[in-house]
This record gives sequence, C-alpha cells and structure tokens, in this order.
Amino acid sequence: MAALWITQEEELQNRIIQLEKELSRKQALDSEVERLSGSLDAIGKMEDGDYVDVLRKLEEYLKDVETLNRSLIAREYRSNDQVQEYIMESESTIGIKRMGELNPEPFIDECKKKFAVDDWCLKSEQLFSLWQQHIRNPLWHPFKSIHTSYLDYLFYYSSCGNDIEMRNRSSLNRNSFSFTHHCCKCCRTTSKHIRLIVDEDNEGLKELRNEWGETIYMAVTVALLEMEEYNPSGRYIVFELWNFKDDRKASLKEAIEILIHHLQNKLSRSLYFSN
Repeated sequence: MAALWITQEEELQNRIIQLEKELSRKQALDSEVERLSGSLDAIGKMEDGDYVDVLRKLEEYLKDVETLNRSLIAREYRSNDQVQEYIMESESTIGIKRMGELNPEPFIDECKKKFAVDDWCLKSEQLFSLWQQHIRNPLWHPFKSIHTSYLDYLFYYSSCGNDIEMRNRSSLNRNSFSFTHHCCKCCRTTSKHIRLIVDEDNEGLKELRNEWGETIYMAVTVALLEMEEYNPSGRYIVFELWNFKDDRKASLKEAIEILIHHLQNKLSRSLYFSN
C-alpha cells in the first residue's frame, strides 16, 4: 500500500515537472492544474496519518504551479505592452486590426488598481473574457437608433457627450444630406438621418460603467460598434487593414508602400550579411 502511495506521489511530481516545462502554454496549464487539484482531493479522502506529509508536499507543488501560471499571465501582458510600444515607435503605421476585439489594456490598468499583485492578472483576464463573450453574442444588441431632425442649427452629439459638429441649415441640401462620417467611437452612421448609438440605459453596460469606470466602459462600446459595423450577424472578429497612426482604415496604396519598404530593408540586410 505504501509503495502505491509513493508511486502516485512520484507520478504527480513528474507531471508537475512536465507542466513547469510547458508554462508558455497557459490554457493547457490551467486545465492540468484543475485536473491535479481534483486528484489531490480524491487522495485527501483516503488520507491517514502516514500520508499527511505527502499531501502537504503535493499542495505546495500545486500552489507553486498556480503561482507560476499567474506570473506567466503577467509576463504575457508585459510582453504585449512591449510589442505595442515597439509598434508605436516603428516607422510602420500600417497593420492588421482585429475589429470587434476588446482592448485588454483598460482591464489590466483597472485591475492593477483594485487587486493585489497575485490577483490582478487573473481577474483582468476573467473580466476581459467575460465581456468579449458578451460582444460576440449575436443575441445581445445594446443599441438604439436616433432619428435626426433639421433645426436652425444642427448639433450632433455622440453617446459619450462629445460635441461633434454644428451646421447652418441653409448650407444643407435636404434631399442629399446624410451622415457620412463616424462622429466618434461611441456611435456610427446607419442610414440617412439615422444614427446608431450604444444604449447607455442597458442594464449590463450601466453596471459595468458603475463598477469598473469609464475606460473599460468605452473599450466595450468601441468593440461593440466595430462588431456591429463589420459583422453584426455572425459576431466573430474581422481582420481589417488599419492605419494605427491616424486610427482609420488603411488604403491599399498605404499597405503596398509599407510592404515594399519592408522588403527593401530585408533585402538590404540580406546583402549586408552575405558580404
């Protein structure tokens, strides 16, 4: 019987060592930690005085693995921040933007303020995943349409309260006038004299705003409107060629110019190292 317990301990120890070598695969690690925890609970039901030390060691191992997993998550976020900084500093401003995908930075920043070092990364990941699921749910549609009317002066406001535009009625052609621009990231044009905006009275969004603040709320509304514009029916993320410097859709000409620039640099480096 003792030999059997020792064998089980050795097997679990070997598995934990293997997990430590695969920490970069965070999702796999999470599932393995959960499985090992279940195994530990099962062993705990059969424990007696002779095996208390074995169980204690296993608990310590699992805590170490969970701590390493959290460290990996934090390291992953730091790496992403470094990549984003590099992109911002790079001469290249054209890249691929994932339309409808949440920006994780507001979630990280807010959770850093509210939670301890060991907890903020896991909490931010959970909150981020929850709201990304909401955004990708086709049944969730927290929008409302605004019908505009002609006044002596037309003021257009976004759902966040930004004053966007003022025009004199005499300068407008009633038959041809329509919204042809995105007034801001909180609302978007749908058709002539109609503007689609995020419904601020939606209960879920109100709770999010009250509990987590304006930056996370704005991140969610931006992703919502991107999803509504690019893929309202399927609600899956769409890739778009993007000018990150000007925060707009990139033209094909811009993309080709960047591609040629990178190819020239790559060719120059290849010729340099071949000499």
